[in-house]
Amino acid sequence: MPNMPEPALYNKQKEKNMKLHFVDLPDAFRPGLNEVAPLLKIEESVRGIPVEFAWGEGITVSLEQGKGKIVCGRKHLFFRALSLFVQHAKKESSFSVHEDTPFTMVGVMIDASRNAVWTVKTIRHYLRILALMGYNFAMMYTEDTYTVPEKPYFGYLRGRYTYDELKACDDYADMLGIEMTPCIQVYGHLEVYFQWNEANPIKDTSSVLLAGEEKTYAFIEQCLRAASAPFRSKRIHIGMDETMDMGTGAYMRKNGFVNRFDIFTGHLNRVMEITRQMGLQPMIWSDMFFRLGNAYDDYYAKDSVIPAHVKEAIPTDVDLVFWHYGTRPGCDNYMLNMHKELNRHIIYAGGISCWFGHFPEIRFSILSTEAGIKACREHKVYEFMTTLWGNSGAEMDPYSSLLAMQHTAEWLYNTEPSFAHVAERFEVCTGGNAQDFMES
Repeated sequence: MPNMPEPALYNKQKEKNMKLHFVDLPDAFRPGLNEVAPLLKIEESVRGIPVEFAWGEGITVSLEQGKGKIVCGRKHLFFRALSLFVQHAKKESSFSVHEDTPFTMVGVMIDASRNAVWTVKTIRHYLRILALMGYNFAMMYTEDTYTVPEKPYFGYLRGRYTYDELKACDDYADMLGIEMTPCIQVYGHLEVYFQWNEANPIKDTSSVLLAGEEKTYAFIEQCLRAASAPFRSKRIHIGMDETMDMGTGAYMRKNGFVNRFDIFTGHLNRVMEITRQMGLQPMIWSDMFFRLGNAYDDYYAKDSVIPAHVKEAIPTDVDLVFWHYGTRPGCDNYMLNMHKELNRHIIYAGGISCWFGHFPEIRFSILSTEAGIKACREHKVYEFMTTLWGNSGAEMDPYSSLLAMQHTAEWLYNTEPSFAHVAERFEVCTGGNAQDFMES
């Protein structure tokens, strides 16, 4: 996709930069500070407001008698704290603001697989904005848009990322306190790669890998090594969602009919053997366990039954990502209860409804996000990510989702904040007008 012009969100008249003088700021924070300073319209000066940094729990920003202070416990929290300080210092001569959240993951998944592979420049700009909002986790969804050296047709003519490009993104995210991880597929959603003859020996159906085939696991190991190599994090999302037709193609011709639960758990356990050898910590989309538990492949069916032997076969060291994008109102509570019965670590994935056209359904996204976060608080599920899918050709301008991203962050860092609160934060972090985004 083309590089996005950075001033695109800004509609205000040019204003003078706020001058700040940081005291006791860790050296590791300064490169990131230099990157976000233009967004906040601040600059360092010995004649600026003195702002002391100190380590502590949560976030506290204050200004008393012309002296500022920022207290936080993690690198990513500093950048949110900085945006909070600037927000209040622009309008108040004295203030003290404290935030604390139980959420340990404030994350985003960005789709880079639908003919819209974000440039490194755009990713960096987006990460700067997300840092000011307080995000600490990010991943680029790459079905075949990363380079696997042994497979020349994997991602061919698809704008695939190189190792150096992904490493540059990870380095930049780390500078801002954001953990960046790979997000790939090791079972389904590989139909684009499967158009090449190179993939024929490992195909079950038009999009699903051939489980139980040794060549499949050699391929998966190559993918895991290539995808994880550029990143510091040992976490990796390995997909495995929406493989409803597994076992119905080459697998059935080779093995006859086999229960899909057994095919799925057998494949997952083989993949987990590889990830353990590589020291990786995988997560998967959880839908197939529930789809296979009813007669209509419905993820959110209340009557899904997962047999005891299947529950036991789920590896104890895989994280389950429950995804719900608001399409089944009221399902979050009973689905989280059903996930708890599997006794595995749960991550919640909501979604910004940005896959229907040129602009996201902001109001719908806000309602579904609020319901999801309320359910997570009630069930003590404290790893939360939001997704920016690009289905149907990635028609949407990625910057149009930023208001919904801001709303998500504010609801994770605060308990049910008002829209006025979200709008004020949005203006500070992006320079944008929230009402303009709501009316588009």
